[in-house]
Amino acid sequence: MVGEQFVEIGEELAKEKGVSSGDWVKVTSNRGFIKAVAVVSKRIASLDVDGKRVHTVGLPNHWGFVGVAKPGYLVNT
Repeated sequence: MVGEQFVEIGEELAKEKGVSSGDWVKVTSNRGFIKAVAVVSKRIASLDVDGKRVHTVGLPNHWGFVGVAKPGYLVNT
């Protein structure tokens, strides 16, 4: 799992979706989708927006130096 594409997911969303750290998940947006390893974290909190519960996730923006990590998808995918 080290160096794999990952997505950081808050504990509340992970519980709602039945996801544990290390699970492979599909993250979808209007632009497309990626598959990534879930990292469940306390750092990503859910929000209350206009009376609705809203979840966000975190994805790496770049992949650093060649050879340090396996290449992954760009966030804008």
